[in-house]
Amino acid sequence: MLGHYDFSESGGESGTVDAPADREADTRYALRITVFSVVAAAVLTGAIYLLAGAL
Repeated sequence: MLGHYDFSESGGESGTVDAPADREADTRYALRITVFSVVAAAVLTGAIYLLAGAL
């Protein structure tokens, strides 16, 4: 799945990402999204836990 894209369902195209620099940039961006998601989930879970404990 790494290095592939598919926008065909929305009328776009599909194919592969061949340039190593583009793959590296995509991988770094995916890592940033993943880290942000994990941190956001932890913060939200902590906030709910604290609010539930205060009730």
